[in-house]
Amino acid sequence: ATSANNNNGTFDGGENPIANVKLTLTGTDVLGNPVNVSVQTDATGAYVFRDLLPPTGSYTLTETQPAGYIDGRHTPGNAA
Repeated sequence: ATSANNNNGTFDGGENPIANVKLTLTGTDVLGNPVNVSVQTDATGAYVFRDLLPPTGSYTLTETQPAGYIDGRHTPGNAA
């Protein structure tokens, strides 16, 4: 069984999402245009980058480490 805050890189039951975390998407879209867009996570820890061309470009997602938290393992989410 897993326990809350076990640093396994997966959001398990009993673990709390982190709101207001800054995420920045950088890279180049399918047309060769530079992309540099930032968003904040909502109360559920979710985020959405809007108005992007289909993801056939080359992108990097960067998290700005929130104050008061240790940087644990990262696991990519999924497109919803």
